[in-house]
Amino acid sequence: MNIVIINGSARKGNTLTTIDAFIKGASEKNEIEIIKPENHCTSYESGRKCRWSQRTGS
Repeated sequence: MNIVIINGSARKGNTLTTIDAFIKGASEKNEIEIIKPENHCTSYESGRKCRWSQRTGS
């Protein structure tokens, strides 16, 4: 089974701890992809082209 985890939290707190625990158990028999917020555009980039669009060409 393929599992996609979308972590919308930019901080390393309880969400990351929960995700790490889930990955530890689920990765034994599943393929897991993690999507992190630093891979996408954010409001603080004000005017600059987002790194994600530069990599994907969108």
